[in-house]
Amino acid sequence: MLIVATILAIVFRIKENDIVYPLVFVWAFIGIGVQNLSNAPLVAYSAFFLATIVFVIAIFGKRKQLTFLYVR
Repeated sequence: MLIVATILAIVFRIKENDIVYPLVFVWAFIGIGVQNLSNAPLVAYSAFFLATIVFVIAIFGKRKQLTFLYVR
């Protein structure tokens, strides 16, 4: 499920050019990692790793070029 959520966050970042939406996934992944750190370390470290991937793509991914229309 973490991988599906990661793909969803990346696709939304690329298609919609929204930086904030993938950061919600980063927040959720960190919460999942903290919650599972003592019981399921593999899940926790996977969540931390995927949170890092989504964060890097959200910040440094393809950015929409802003164009301004001047009305005269």
